[in-house]
Amino acid sequence: MDGQEYRLLKYFIANDSLTITELTAQFQISKRTMQKYIKELNADLKGIAVVRDNQQRFYLKIYDYNRLTSLQTGFLKQSLDFNDPQKRQAFIILKLIQADDFIILDDLAEQLVISKGTLNRDIHDLKQSLQEYQTEIISVTNKGVRLVVTHDYDYGLLLLNFVYDYYPLSAVLADEHDKFVLEGLIRQLDVTEHTVTLVEKNLIVLAVLFQYKRRLKMSIPFYQELVSEEKLAPLIQQAEKLLHTQLTTTEKAFLCY
Repeated sequence: MDGQEYRLLKYFIANDSLTITELTAQFQISKRTMQKYIKELNADLKGIAVVRDNQQRFYLKIYDYNRLTSLQTGFLKQSLDFNDPQKRQAFIILKLIQADDFIILDDLAEQLVISKGTLNRDIHDLKQSLQEYQTEIISVTNKGVRLVVTHDYDYGLLLLNFVYDYYPLSAVLADEHDKFVLEGLIRQLDVTEHTVTLVEKNLIVLAVLFQYKRRLKMSIPFYQELVSEEKLAPLIQQAEKLLHTQLTTTEKAFLCY
């Protein structure tokens, strides 16, 4: 799997179904080239998942969530470096979330081992991507850049959607016993591997946010809990034990959303 196939895979994961027109517009390639990429992606995903065509809409059918997660992680660890703009942007987002104040552009460019011009292009692209999160990267002359979010839970969404796949974020589930107990509690609510993976990812993101003193307190609009508080209690208690803190209402919702 190369970088283009990985980006295509991530795009399918993020969208229920897509037309060939939508795909070619997103990746700026011809229909023939896109069909070639889909064929090659299917070859790499054999036994794990497959891209299918249903009435001229393409979608990803996943057979094994664990193997898909391992494939993604292994690819990122082995293949990507800072020559990949998406990994650079993931690094930028992570540093902005970590920072309490402005980050000097020269320092950021030095850490990424890129020119200031390349960094400015990456930040410009990120600003476009962040609009749907109601989040901004503010640039001030002689100060640098900083991240401004409208809602505190956006920090979690940014880590999930921009950073998680590129960097090992936390060792909160490094202990096999803790991981086993947590997975057992999740499966009492939903036996699917997809749900287990999602809740584990959300827990890891919360651990990172706590590390940088980012707490989630603002209510999530239109969020409705589908499982009773009583049924969620054992899972929440285990999460609080692992995170060494009591979760806010919003953090509980984020963990299980």
